[in-house]
Amino acid sequence: MARSVNINYFGEQPTIIVMQTSSAFDGTTDQSADPTLSPGTYTFAPQAGGGLFNFHTDPVEVLNVEMIGGTATVVKKITGIAGSIAIAAYPVRLAPGEFLAVSGAGPTLVFTSRTARSGQVL
Repeated sequence: MARSVNINYFGEQPTIIVMQTSSAFDGTTDQSADPTLSPGTYTFAPQAGGGLFNFHTDPVEVLNVEMIGGTATVVKKITGIAGSIAIAAYPVRLAPGEFLAVSGAGPTLVFTSRTARSGQVL
C-alpha cells in the first residue's frame, strides 16, 4: 500500500496523530493532504473516509487509538502475511509494511504512537 505521508516520530517520546473525517472512517482511505504540525502533534484536516494509520518506515508502537465524538470503532492490524487481525488491547507494534485500518462513525481519531524500542516484541 502506498504511503501518502511519512511522520517523523520523536524517538520514544509519544507522537500524537489526529485524523478527522467529514463522513465516517472507512478504514480504507489514505489521508489526502499533509498534516499541520505543532510540538509532537500532527493534525490532518477533515476529509471523506480515512482511518488508515500507515505513516512509518521503521517499526512503531501504537500506544492507544481513541475515537472522539463517535462510537463503534473497529481497529484492525493489516499484515502482509496474516491478512488482518482485530486489535483488542494496546500497545501494538507495527513493522514496516504493516498498518492499522480503523472504521467507525465519529469525527475524530487520535493515535498515540512512538518509535518502537529496539528488540521489543509485542
